[in-house]
Amino acid sequence: MRSFFKIFFASLLSLIVFSFIALFLLIAIASNLAQKDKPDISAKSVLVIDLGQLYHEQMDNDLLAVFSDEGQAPGVFDVVRLIEHAKTNDDISGIYIEADDNMNGFASSNEIRNALINFKTSKKFVIAHGDMMQQGSYFVATA
Repeated sequence: MRSFFKIFFASLLSLIVFSFIALFLLIAIASNLAQKDKPDISAKSVLVIDLGQLYHEQMDNDLLAVFSDEGQAPGVFDVVRLIEHAKTNDDISGIYIEADDNMNGFASSNEIRNALINFKTSKKFVIAHGDMMQQGSYFVATA
């Protein structure tokens, strides 16, 4: 009976140790996949903004999205910061807006529109295109 408990607890201890090692390896792999390098921006690039994508207030940090094909949509805060970065980046020539559909609310559309108006002070182009625009899309596209 004594040898049974000795073997049982040794097996249990090895299972716990193996579980912790596997957990730490999984976390390390997931964090390496989640870290994204800065993209290389070639000369005369154009920033494309798709209004048909729903931009939440902030980007969701979903750990399982690393393994899916969808990727993560940036938040409104991130889109505004991207537009501000494009204003100062010499490699970006302008912004192209896909304005077919606007799934965002008025406040989000207003933030994006204000950022685009601020972007136009850099003397770079802003082009919006949509086959059939809704009112929210037209509101952003008029910037």
